Amino acid sequence: METTASAGASVEALGNDVLSMIFTFLDLVHLIRCFAYHKQQQAESGSVYDVSNLFETSINRQMEQLAMDRQSLSLQEGPVDVFKWKAHSVGFSKCRMKMGLILTGVGDKVMRLWSAESCKALDEYRLPDKTPLIDFDFDEGKVVGLVGTRVCIWRRVGTRDLFSSREGLFTRGLCMRYVDPHAVIGCEDGKVRVFDMYSRKISQINK
Repeated sequence: METTASAGASVEALGNDVLSMIFTFLDLVHLIRCFAYHKQQQAESGSVYDVSNLFETSINRQMEQLAMDRQSLSLQEGPVDVFKWKAHSVGFSKCRMKMGLILTGVGDKVMRLWSAESCKALDEYRLPDKTPLIDFDFDEGKVVGLVGTRVCIWRRVGTRDLFSSREGLFTRGLCMRYVDPHAVIGCEDGKVRVFDMYSRKISQINK
């Protein structure tokens, strides 16, 4: 059963992973301003809730992105080796790159994991039925797919289980991002739903 966050809920209700995900969408200047504002409010109110570690994590991510941007710029200014290979039998519209791995999909009924260094296929994850794959994400242990109105989870290690949430768990999803243990789903009704991987339920609904 879906639950909604109560009106006026505090920032603590979102949880560290969700807050970290939100902060990654802020640029470095805005993030520093948020950090300074939080410190000021904390000093004035005497609040004991400390999100400094969240800001530090987000700043680290911003610095990683800055390093990647500079690397991209250096490649544009110098000679570049371009590698091209056939990944799917039909065109695909989405890919994710993390930890030297590339996950491709949306187009046919399979997602494929590739080595960014060797351009070789490492694994593949097939959809359980004909429902279209809308978005996906992955980490060291899981591949998470937004499939119609449900979430599917493929294990990358150990037993190759496939978990599928019940149909109609939320209205049609448009996009998704995953940070263990939450999948944050943007839906066509204008709401953001947070799916908890362990309880396998919608833990929050935010407008």
